[in-house]
Amino acid sequence: MAFIPKDLELAIKFFNKLKASLVVVRYGEVKFVGFGKGVKELIDVMTILDNSSVADKVVGKAAAVILIRNRARAVYGRVMSKKAYKMLRQYNIIVKYDKLVDEIEGCPFEKEVKGIDNIKEAWRRIFDLYKKIILKE
Repeated sequence: MAFIPKDLELAIKFFNKLKASLVVVRYGEVKFVGFGKGVKELIDVMTILDNSSVADKVVGKAAAVILIRNRARAVYGRVMSKKAYKMLRQYNIIVKYDKLVDEIEGCPFEKEVKGIDNIKEAWRRIFDLYKKIILKE
């Protein structure tokens, strides 16, 4: 059995108990509990992701890019894409999931980063789309 940090265990516990969409835990403290939808919520809290453990409903490639760029330590996804799993492990992020799928469908952020393996370029595309859709720029 793989090592699961205590912060990730706590994030998963809160995630399940509160039926949250996103939980961020760092140094034994719950920093964020969200009930929103999609990649937007992860972008909104990206400043607190450094060295954190994150539990999320769906972790696709776009979410993986955000987590890698902001140096998350461990990630749990109720559903996780194979590409996200591979990318997170490539950056030595501890990963746990319930269901591994080929890809996340219906997410415009996933579509935006399909075929892009460079983290900086993928982040630029994610943030440009975020500004366009969310901030209406």
